[in-house]
Amino acid sequence: DIVLNPLGVPSRMNVGQVFECLMGWAADNLDSRFKIVPFDEMHGAEKSRETVEGYLKEAAKQPGREWVYDPENPGKIQLIDGRSGEPFDQPVTVGRA
Repeated sequence: DIVLNPLGVPSRMNVGQVFECLMGWAADNLDSRFKIVPFDEMHGAEKSRETVEGYLKEAAKQPGREWVYDPENPGKIQLIDGRSGEPFDQPVTVGRA
């Protein structure tokens, strides 16, 4: 497990790494693997985001997996504090490398 400080993402990561994390999350929930070209916008201004969001939506259609995609917070889910049992204040980006 790894927890990233949201302030560290812009300074040390690029958006492609966040997309890769979310694609891994979608693939895991679809019991699949993806081999795709590097994320860039040569196929359209929002193509990378649309691709990732499309796979997350597809994963959420699986039985019992509707929590994988929240249209209000795409790419984030509500996590529960394991010690208190209370939900964290904000949804959190979850992914798999």
